[in-house]
Amino acid sequence: MSTQEPTFSEVVKNRYSARAFLPSPIPSDILKDILLEAQCAPSNCNTQPWTLHIVAGDKLRELSHALTEDLRAGNYSLDFTFDKEAYP
Repeated sequence: MSTQEPTFSEVVKNRYSARAFLPSPIPSDILKDILLEAQCAPSNCNTQPWTLHIVAGDKLRELSHALTEDLRAGNYSLDFTFDKEAYP
């Protein structure tokens, strides 16, 4: 069986960035598969600088509350600079 790899143009035109998510949890077996595949994602000079934390239930609600409170209090820093003048 022969399959043709997509062209760069096809990959770029068909990419998708999720902006909203369903409230239903992802089953553990599917999440594990996703994370195993994510290990193959490229990183700059193969540095693989990520750290992963998985939270659910009460811990997720606590984390969400703490992050929201910090945001409201102005306790955050940007990961990169943002030029407000560049946008209307």
